[in-house]
Amino acid sequence: MNLNSRLLELKERGCRTTPLRIALIKILLKEKEPLSVQRLVSELTTQNLSPNQVTLYRQLETLIEHKIVDRVNLDSKVQLFEISQDHHHHFVCEECNDVQDVNSETLESAIHQFETHLKENGLIVGKHELTFFGECQSCN
Repeated sequence: MNLNSRLLELKERGCRTTPLRIALIKILLKEKEPLSVQRLVSELTTQNLSPNQVTLYRQLETLIEHKIVDRVNLDSKVQLFEISQDHHHHFVCEECNDVQDVNSETLESAIHQFETHLKENGLIVGKHELTFFGECQSCN
């Protein structure tokens, strides 16, 4: 999806399109991997926008609530953010820290079967995230 369609989605969901929100969406659309707040601040600074971290987190939370941005948890230390898209998982290279999207219908089918098994045992899954760690093609 492009910037205009994402901004239209935001407006349709009753949310204003502020300069900071527009800049965040542009940055996340441009990147091929999830970004940290630190990286977002760096990108925003190059655009002469320099929100404090509290403001930035609030804007990201608003974009998450309106399903424009997703929070990605690849490890417990750093929160990352990416434009909302079809459900997928990630591969993280432990050498160069490259993050790649991983899509597999076979994997999703197996996960959903396992979620059904959990439900039969009284455990309700709200969402799942799966991250693979290893070496990318460039590093191995």
